[in-house]
Order: sequence, then C-alpha cells, then structure tokens
Amino acid sequence: MRFVPLKTVEQQSMLMVHGVRELLIRQRTGTVNALRGHLSEFGIVRPKGTAKARELMDLVALDDRISAVARDALQSLVRHIRDTEQKIAVFNDQTLGMAKENQTCRRLMSVLTIGPFASIALLAAVDDPRYSPRADISRPGLGLVPNNIPPPGRRSSAASANEATAMSGSCSFTAPEPPFTTFEADGLRELGLQAY
Repeated sequence: MRFVPLKTVEQQSMLMVHGVRELLIRQRTGTVNALRGHLSEFGIVRPKGTAKARELMDLVALDDRISAVARDALQSLVRHIRDTEQKIAVFNDQTLGMAKENQTCRRLMSVLTIGPFASIALLAAVDDPRYSPRADISRPGLGLVPNNIPPPGRRSSAASANEATAMSGSCSFTAPEPPFTTFEADGLRELGLQAY
C-alpha cells in the first residue's frame, strides 16, 4: 500500500485552477482544429498557429465560398473559441496573481526556465520534498535534472516523467544547459530539492 501525503487546501486549489486552465486550453485547441477542418472542406486552408487561426475566424464572416447555413454553424465555433479564450485569460490572471503572492513560487521563478505556471504546478504537485519519501522520484519527473537523467541508483525516470508531463501540460520544467549554476542550485537546495 502506498501512502500519499495530504495536500493543503491551497495546494488543492492551485491544482484545480491549473487543471481547469489546461482543460480550457485543450478545448480551444480542439475547437480551432475543428474550425480548420470544416473550412478546409470549402478550400480555405491556413497554416497552423494562433495568428493563422485568428485569420480563419475572421474569414468565416467574410468569405463567399461559405454557404449561409455553414456560416451559422461555423460562427458558433468562432464564438466558442472567443469565449474559451476569455476564460483562459481569467485563469491566466488568477495563476499569475497566485504565483506573485506565494513566496515559494517567487523563489521557484528565480530558477532559470521556471515561470509562474510551472511554479504553481510544482508547488501544488510536490509537498515538502524534505519530508516526502518519494522526493527523489519526483525530481527527475519534474525536470529538475538536466535532460531527465535519472539519479544514481535509479534505472529510469520514465514513469515519474510521464506523470509530471501529464500534470504539467504546457508548463516547461526543462533544466538549463549547461546544468544548474551554483546560484540556481543554492535556490533549489533552500527548497529541499537537489540539482543533479
């Protein structure tokens, strides 16, 4: 039986905000892909990317190749994308506010490549690593090891890396190249983490 340390209400809240934001991002991506696919049926094709998706959204109302019935259906997709983007912006602001208010998040953000979204995800996912029996496993999975090299005595960090990747979504935890500087390693040590 594996015991899991209890998370605080604050950690659970951070995980929930992070999870809902990631869900909204996946929904927006799916809806943009659906719009792109439907418009390709009319011969309207653009490369991938946010700027090109906005062009497609604008073309729905303007292009003569789209019938009136199809235009109504596509307009509902465009409205859904815009509504989802507004909700994502609210969660972005909320996450940035939480990261600025939390001392541990500010300390994590002082480490190169860890931004506000990654710091919230790290803080919410990892309890106090000094007291966690699985802290040595979570470090490589969270990318606090350059190139996800497993620590000595551990064959592979693939399982924990997959867990962290699934949880992190678009967050970047990749260690800088070359490995951590002394300043960054000291910052991690203060948090109870070790730079390998």
